[in-house]
Amino acid sequence: MNFDWDDVTLTENRVQQALLYLNSCYPDLVWYRISSSGTGLHVVIAELDSDLNLVPLSYSDDEQFEMRNLLSAPPYELECGGRLRADRERSAHGFRIGRIFSHKNEKISGGWNWWTPNTN
Repeated sequence: MNFDWDDVTLTENRVQQALLYLNSCYPDLVWYRISSSGTGLHVVIAELDSDLNLVPLSYSDDEQFEMRNLLSAPPYELECGGRLRADRERSAHGFRIGRIFSHKNEKISGGWNWWTPNTN
């Protein structure tokens, strides 16, 4: 499960509150990176394998939409609405949802960082 939050920084209160909420639902599985635009965040629920590779965990489309809808609504208003609408359409036709890219417009996203309540 992953999230795409545009035009925010890690230090914003609503971002920290959303990350706290995610960590309460998925303890010690919350990871984030700066998006390729440099003006947003990607968040993923994942674990490390034995080779220290980040492995996103699989959840049903329903659970993913429930969490993404919750984080698109007040008080968070974080999840990218366009991506959420496109994923609803993809899901309706049986296609994979929740795609995020490491490269976009010839720019590269930052590296993944583990989020804990002490992350600033």
